[in-house]
Amino acid sequence: MKYLIRHILSMLKIVILCLAMLSFAGESLAQILGNYSPLTISVGANISVSASAAPSNTSRISVFASGEFSGLLTGATTTGIVTITDAKPVGSYTISVVAFSSSGLSTTKTFTLIINNTECNDGRFNGNTNFPIIRPNLTGIAIGDFNGDNKQDLLAAHIGYNSVSIRLGNGSGGFTGSTEDVVSSHPYALAVGDFNRDGKQDFIVSNEGADLVAVRLGDGTGAFGSMPNVHVGSAPAIVAIADFNNDAIQDFAVANFQSNTVSICLGDGSGNFAVHTNVNVGNYPECVAISDFNRDGKQDFAVTNSGSQSVSIRLGNGLGGFTAMADVPVGYNPYNVVLADFNRDGNMDMAVTNYSSNTVSIRLGNGSGGFSGNNELPVPGGPYSIAIGNFNGDAFPDLAITNYFSNKVSIRLGDGAGGFYGNSQVIVGSYPVCVVAGDFNADKRQDIAVANYNDHSISVRLGTIGIPSISPVASNSPRCIGQSLQLFASGGSSYSWSGPNGFNSTDQNPEIQTATISHSGIYSLSLIDVNNCTATLSTIVRINPLPNVTFTLTQDSLCTFDPALTLGGGSPAGGTYSGPGVVGGNTFDPAVTGTGFYYLHYTYVDSNDCANSEFDKMNVVLCNSVELIENEQNIRFFPNPVKDNFSIDLSTFHGELIIYLIAANGREVRQYKCNDQKIQNVSATGLSPGTYTLRIQSKDQTKTAGLIKVE
Repeated sequence: MKYLIRHILSMLKIVILCLAMLSFAGESLAQILGNYSPLTISVGANISVSASAAPSNTSRISVFASGEFSGLLTGATTTGIVTITDAKPVGSYTISVVAFSSSGLSTTKTFTLIINNTECNDGRFNGNTNFPIIRPNLTGIAIGDFNGDNKQDLLAAHIGYNSVSIRLGNGSGGFTGSTEDVVSSHPYALAVGDFNRDGKQDFIVSNEGADLVAVRLGDGTGAFGSMPNVHVGSAPAIVAIADFNNDAIQDFAVANFQSNTVSICLGDGSGNFAVHTNVNVGNYPECVAISDFNRDGKQDFAVTNSGSQSVSIRLGNGLGGFTAMADVPVGYNPYNVVLADFNRDGNMDMAVTNYSSNTVSIRLGNGSGGFSGNNELPVPGGPYSIAIGNFNGDAFPDLAITNYFSNKVSIRLGDGAGGFYGNSQVIVGSYPVCVVAGDFNADKRQDIAVANYNDHSISVRLGTIGIPSISPVASNSPRCIGQSLQLFASGGSSYSWSGPNGFNSTDQNPEIQTATISHSGIYSLSLIDVNNCTATLSTIVRINPLPNVTFTLTQDSLCTFDPALTLGGGSPAGGTYSGPGVVGGNTFDPAVTGTGFYYLHYTYVDSNDCANSEFDKMNVVLCNSVELIENEQNIRFFPNPVKDNFSIDLSTFHGELIIYLIAANGREVRQYKCNDQKIQNVSATGLSPGTYTLRIQSKDQTKTAGLIKVE
């Protein structure tokens, strides 16, 4: 029994030890993926983003973006470096990096990517370079970075020779190399992604003559290896890449021209694809474009139907299946469709080239999968291919449209409200069939590359530095000290003013409410216009001093009965007088004001229209005594008005007298007694200014008079 117990205990120890070893092994294989810092770049840029730590226990990495991001994203399994190629459009995005272990575990890290609008650009292009492609009949073109140098490269499909040409960019707008990758019959359209999640860019190409899509995996040096072809519908045309079943693995959709279907092909994350479903659409579908039309986080698609003058909308269920929405009517023989938010309402809109109508249909999305509108942009010469770009630096989506028969590319600039303006045309090669927008010389301006069907070339046109659209700055100068100074500018999207006395402002039309002499001088404005072009302008401001004015009345006291006085004492001469009692500009009439103190002003305006004024005080007094009962004798007292003391002549009174001072409200404020005095001195100190009644009462008479007390 004891032996059995010891045996069981030994076995338990072994089990515990094994579990501990397995736990340690699991810990040693724990998956690690470092963090990524937020990033801000310009539209069309190429950049690599490093993680805070290299991944461990990671066999594959997928990278995805939120919203309408349409650039290329790859992640390196050994370093965790995320490569962003041809970042667009302008906006803010959440980038998700998903690391997969060999056992199927995954770890996700996110970071914010902000794409700013281009440098100064007004929608013009320069250059006339056409890069020759030896093989004939180009039909498709795509941008990528196939050798990992953060410079944009190009792929070109030529339907007449069953191959794809690879041209590596030099970062200055040039392309070199002569590499070709043989594919199947009649290669037509291209799309670039990372199908095996190794951080190196791959491509797919539809082969119209073989009813298949060829898959090529990049090795990071510009070379590619073959994967099994994906057999789809009849005459596959344009392809597009997305994740239709939300497994963080890239899938693709292709329009089958002769089958009237769109094939949905799901990827396995290793570069293999299988047809999941064929979705019925309209007649002769040409081009498929992918986005989230109803904002449910699941990928939907739009496809042009060249035989039924419509665009079919199909909403994804997140599992690779789709349901139909009402077709959207467009022009005749629609070929290409692109997606963007043209009116900035957060919903995806579409632009469709109508080859036989010579128009581009603009249809605005409602956020539920529906589209409306009847805006038809006239585009002559057989509009064929279309690309979204930001060609004039205003952050609104613009359009580049190939004119098949006129050998030009039409540029239409978006107004941010769903409309387009402008009619500039860029000359390219013969029969341009496909256009893409990128930044081939890394100058933060959008360029275009065009595949020319007839002359075996790729036309590259570089966006040029724009000319600022500005108006002269101005001010309400000259001004006078104390007045408001205002500066004026127009034609910009942001403003930065600087000037004397430490002045700075970001207002369009800043104001200094109380100007001084120190505000005189040169004011400079750095203005950024709607095309993101910067200009520096200036204006001169003069603040004039106020005239030196003095004013002392030549006579500052009048009686109520005095005649009107011609005023004087203001300097410099030529000014005007104002205030109570002033009539005719320079005359003071005491009869108008009555008794009291009045402030009169003298104002002088100099030759600079600057005004200054001074004031002085006029005193109007009641100069005569006021006898209220008939008597041949009057009270005589002086002075009147009185400030401190006054004297009364009592020579006409006899006997004992009482002197009263009575306020205007009838209250007695002072009383004095006197006997047989000829002159009586009376104190008015302490009395408030105003009018008083002086009453002198004797045994046989009483007399009263008015008295004015002043300060």
